[in-house]
Amino acid sequence: MSELKREKIKYLHIMTDTNFAVTATFARMVNTHMDPSEHFFLVDSNEKEAPDYMKAYENVLSVDHMGTSDEGEKTLFDYAGISENIIFHSLGWHWKLQKKLLERKDICSRSLWIPWGRDLYEYERRSSNPLRSVYYGYTNKIMTSLRKNMSAAAVIFPKDTEKVSELLGGEKKVYEARYTTFSEEDVLRMKPEKRDSESFNILLGHASMKCLEHEKMLNALSHFKGENVRIYIPLSYGDKLYARSVSSYAGEIFGDKAVILSEFMDADEYTALLWQMDAAIFNTERQVALGNICRLIYMCCKIYTLPGGALERELSANGCKTFDSGEIAGMTFDDFRSTEDICREPPEWARDSMDIGKTAEIWKNIFEKISSR
Repeated sequence: MSELKREKIKYLHIMTDTNFAVTATFARMVNTHMDPSEHFFLVDSNEKEAPDYMKAYENVLSVDHMGTSDEGEKTLFDYAGISENIIFHSLGWHWKLQKKLLERKDICSRSLWIPWGRDLYEYERRSSNPLRSVYYGYTNKIMTSLRKNMSAAAVIFPKDTEKVSELLGGEKKVYEARYTTFSEEDVLRMKPEKRDSESFNILLGHASMKCLEHEKMLNALSHFKGENVRIYIPLSYGDKLYARSVSSYAGEIFGDKAVILSEFMDADEYTALLWQMDAAIFNTERQVALGNICRLIYMCCKIYTLPGGALERELSANGCKTFDSGEIAGMTFDDFRSTEDICREPPEWARDSMDIGKTAEIWKNIFEKISSR
């Protein structure tokens, strides 16, 4: 890249390529509720394209292989060099780029970290293989050190505050924010007049992530394979080898009743699919899939989570009932699909989370505070 699009940037947003449903809607929120001239977005577009409406913004630049190529990294560092404040939407980059960032204390000192789910466990990798164990020890130390060198953080899941404070260390500020940038209008616009099928539709996870324990949950659901069910499994981003394993395993148990979503869907298309779900399973202790879960709860879908996990605790604290994913293996199909105790109207938490104006005010306040530090 030969010429920068700006001479100076007040807020530089650096975004990974993993989830345009989040990054694109966040860029839309900034461009419609804030001063676009103050913000600039660098988006890693490795192997996929951003939505058309995102690419139309003058303050969005898609960079091929930003985290894995010399040219992409140069673009990142060039733009960081002219920016007053840098906002990392996740630190889920290859460890080699994280090492280079760690070496740039001038960048770290101006950086706000917004942790995504994997940011809070990726640095804890372990292996029984001695050589891989040494490799993980080295890369884990780099990732941990980079987190500690960020100047501040904004958590999108309140239950993560204590963990993030521990990772940052010292007296660094951890702001509470939220990332749900789908409006109620976005969701209602895609509501179907009627269901497309008579099957009982189950969403299993939202990505190819081992922490979602897909195979364990497929085993738990296996005694329903004779029922009229369809298991939808989004595997469009995350670990590709793991995705192939899950896809194969699901096919062995459920045959064509397992629907593998291996390609990215645009936000509206995916929201329309969520409206077709009767139940969803997120069997993890982690903070994941907040955009999915907020929409599903708004749709009064039955949500199964891990008891005591971050998702269950947060949703329960906000008056949203979830069900025990650990009980699925022993449930009858009637009990599993029962609509008793699920909401009949969108809960207030879901509606409030979709208030884009309120979400924008939260972020405006955070941006002003990091700018004045």
